[in-house]
Amino acid sequence: MPEIDPTEHEIAELGPKIKDIDDEQELEEMLALEKGGEGRAPVVTLIEDRLEKVGGEDEDVDPSEADLAGMTVADVANMIRDVEDVEVLRDILEREKAGKDRKGAKSQIEKKINNLEEDDGEETEVEYVPPEEKYPDLDHPTADKQYVEGTVDGEYRDMWVYCETQRGELIDVSREMLGKASELMDGYNDDYDADEDIVAVLIGDGVGDLTEECLAYGADRVVYHEDPRLGRFRHKPYTEIFCHMCRDWDVEWRDYHEPRYTVFPATNNGRDLSALVQGELDSGLASDCSGLYIEDADISNPAKTGTPGENKTFEKILHMKRPDFSGFEYSTILC
Repeated sequence: MPEIDPTEHEIAELGPKIKDIDDEQELEEMLALEKGGEGRAPVVTLIEDRLEKVGGEDEDVDPSEADLAGMTVADVANMIRDVEDVEVLRDILEREKAGKDRKGAKSQIEKKINNLEEDDGEETEVEYVPPEEKYPDLDHPTADKQYVEGTVDGEYRDMWVYCETQRGELIDVSREMLGKASELMDGYNDDYDADEDIVAVLIGDGVGDLTEECLAYGADRVVYHEDPRLGRFRHKPYTEIFCHMCRDWDVEWRDYHEPRYTVFPATNNGRDLSALVQGELDSGLASDCSGLYIEDADISNPAKTGTPGENKTFEKILHMKRPDFSGFEYSTILC
């Protein structure tokens, strides 16, 4: 009996579990259980793919003798990954040309040959060219925004939480977000010896009555804008009000350019508002997050470091974990 019975799990749960199984017999037993049960096609395919991958890991293919006709382009690319002999690669290339002559396979082999030959030559320093200079014919709207240019070295503080309401009440996810924000900022203040706040944001009709509830659920401050015309969610005014509050509002305690972090509920209205607000603030955005945490991150992207090949540590990065491919994989977005 396998450790994991696929018939007892949803499809989205099986992806992360199956990818760590390397025992062919266990996978065969899981496949038999699924076929003997509901026989869900996606689950059967998932297990069969893992079986094929595990089985293929034990096969050592000699690149100089491999039968290219029986291999896919992906198989060829994987086979030559560890080949460091240019002559062997040239032989594979000639055999591919004489056989199926696939453009994709030839491209992979030629690229590998070029990389090896370049490594044997003198290293040349790569000169970084800003995108606006490299592609002068393209529009670069962000570079043209005076506000963005003016806040490159600006100060950022606090976590702002948009608290959505319905019929004069906080919706459940708003309360949950305040609790999560409290957990995140407590850890943040401890780790970085800081004293930053959670700011709850309320927009709507009669929302001033909800301030005490927001404070009870973890907010340190509550800002709100109420107007009878805002009883129903409206894209333009909600966006303008939110951005004005967190960027242009002249109050004594808001002595920074923008909030360090902003979070929104993954509701229909929350998704719409978050995209509009973050676009206006030129900030990063990730949706459908299943996990949030704050820590430092080493980043080598030249768009962030300013220099290709340079590794730089950025502090106080919000890591946003979200599912991809129906939950079979996860990505972590950094902001």
